[in-house]
Amino acid sequence: MSPVRAPKTAQINRTRRTVLDAAGTLLVNSGYAAITIEKIAAESGVARSTIYRHWENLAEIIFDTVQDLLGPVGSLPDAGNLRDDLVKLYGVLVHALTKGTWGKLVRGVVEAAMADDLFAKVLQQAITDRREHGKAVLQREIERGELPDDTNMAWFLDSISGVIYYRILMSGDAPDEPGMVEHLIDAAITAASS
Repeated sequence: MSPVRAPKTAQINRTRRTVLDAAGTLLVNSGYAAITIEKIAAESGVARSTIYRHWENLAEIIFDTVQDLLGPVGSLPDAGNLRDDLVKLYGVLVHALTKGTWGKLVRGVVEAAMADDLFAKVLQQAITDRREHGKAVLQREIERGELPDDTNMAWFLDSISGVIYYRILMSGDAPDEPGMVEHLIDAAITAASS
């Protein structure tokens, strides 16, 4: 009986990293509509057949690319009060949009979701996962008595993040304008408490 060979984890991880880096480069430089698995294979130097062993379709590759660029959700901030927790939470988002690759990808990601129903579904899951992080902060503050029990968490979070993404996608105004995030947070807290 021949011995069972252990998977080549390091090689698998290198291959996946190479493909995700190539897909990220193409997404930033060309937009979703111009990306194909053939172009990812050419950019990465990884064979199409190997790519298909790791992902079933282009939407999955782009989803993993976006998740990779966003990074892990991270731990919940806990400064002891709602405002400071939200300033920290949204500070991470604004930093990613202005200093990281995420800001360069947002338009391509929106384009991808509009062009591909499968990608729209996986993107929605990524958004839901991150939104749950924000809801967890709000739920903790409801339990501490800083917010009313009937706070509409989706409206609360959208009133902050919606303005930030509007600035990135539509107006071109800076999402990191000094004092803006704090203003949005104060307005959301006031609205929820009234």
